[in-house]
Amino acid sequence: MKEIIDMKLEIKSDSTKEENTIKAGKYKINDDELLILMKNEYYRINPKDNKEFFRERDKRIPGKLSLKKRCGGLTYNEILELAGVENKKLNLRKKVKEDTEELLKEYKEFSNKQGHPATCKELNSSNEIYNASIFTIRFGGMSQLRTAAGFETIYYKTKWSKSKIENMLIQLRKEKGRKLVTSDIKKYISIMTVLKYYKTTKISEIFNEIESKINL
Repeated sequence: MKEIIDMKLEIKSDSTKEENTIKAGKYKINDDELLILMKNEYYRINPKDNKEFFRERDKRIPGKLSLKKRCGGLTYNEILELAGVENKKLNLRKKVKEDTEELLKEYKEFSNKQGHPATCKELNSSNEIYNASIFTIRFGGMSQLRTAAGFETIYYKTKWSKSKIENMLIQLRKEKGRKLVTSDIKKYISIMTVLKYYKTTKISEIFNEIESKINL
């Protein structure tokens, strides 16, 4: 660990201070302690993005820009990887490379370890698998995911359907008189719900589809 830190971090020291000690706010922690704290805080917070991490972090961890400068220009993810955060967890913030069949296989294998169809909470709290949002977007919901995996599932009546969402978006498009943007729909429905029913991770694709229907 020390060799990696020596390669990745630029250590500053002087004769009056303990070697490898850094300032983080009013606190002083050495490099090993900083990386351990980064890892522990990441798992405690389970942030959806780096903004949430730095907002909720232990204040002994420097702010985003100070941390990047301290770590020789390393990115947020690179620092977390250096700290030992599992790559699978970090991949949640990156593009999902697995196709639908591969994701389904991962879900089935993970569920078998749990002894039952894995729940959203179990997916979100695990470092071995993607968050539930990745699966619900790709499969259209947890019920559809469980069905595809061959598990028994219970269907609940929901407020939304794809046709209802489409009708709402078309109506909003007509009211606005222009192509929709994300802020137009936030007060009516969550972006995640829209993405889930359209089975895509790109809201721009949905807005383009609405445009094509308006222009018919």
